[in-house]
Amino acid sequence: MIKKNNLYCKDSVTGMSEMDLSSVDLVFTSPPYANLRKYDLEGAGCIDPDKYVDWFLPFAEQIKRVLKPTGSFILNINDRVVDGERHLYVFDLVSALKRQVGFKYFERFIWLKKNAMPWSSLKRVTDEIEYVFWFYKDDYILNQDSIRREYAESSLKRYQYSYAAEKNGFRPKDGEVFTENPKGAKAGNVLFLPTSMDKNNPHKAPFPVELADWFIKASTNERDLVLDPFVGSGSSAVAAKRLGRDYVGFDIVQENINYAEARLMIS
Repeated sequence: MIKKNNLYCKDSVTGMSEMDLSSVDLVFTSPPYANLRKYDLEGAGCIDPDKYVDWFLPFAEQIKRVLKPTGSFILNINDRVVDGERHLYVFDLVSALKRQVGFKYFERFIWLKKNAMPWSSLKRVTDEIEYVFWFYKDDYILNQDSIRREYAESSLKRYQYSYAAEKNGFRPKDGEVFTENPKGAKAGNVLFLPTSMDKNNPHKAPFPVELADWFIKASTNERDLVLDPFVGSGSSAVAAKRLGRDYVGFDIVQENINYAEARLMIS
């Protein structure tokens, strides 16, 4: 039996099959990206890009099964360069999640890394972004106020001129004016966050806690359940715990589970 606020060293298709139907509020995860390099553990980061969609679909079916009707599935992923060009497996997967699995597609986000690793190739630019895709089952929660940001100076100036509103199709009715929200501006779909810099982390590609934190705040409420089927070093579980959410995580590497549990102990 899968219990809340625990991590499990097991394949997540099996683990999720042991969870109750419609019991999860949010699935936030970053699965192994397609990669032609061989890692120590078969299946952990060495999925052929051409076979990636077929590999991921069994996980997606279980994710959809365990999500509540108002649950969201948020996927952090990136593409790969194969034979000199960007492989399209990420976009093939997005299409399959909607058309084959039946998820609804809410939004795409760009995670812009403040400290991206420079590329050595003279024929490529530095890869500074990753994708985050937000899907949902039947409906979704969006806590706008929890993810608001400071207004840009240029935005504040635009509020002063009615022609700017008219130009963008937001002409106010008579007597209405555009004013600042005291809680801040609406969030956008570009997130400026650094990569994780923990040299002791055994995971090969950890994402920062702040990335999970942003989406957990946006899509869940306190005591909601957050599931990560590829929990890795536990960033999503740490974020969930800090925000007063319950969590469940799966990973097939015991070293990752051990490290994640140690992080949770001090969170």
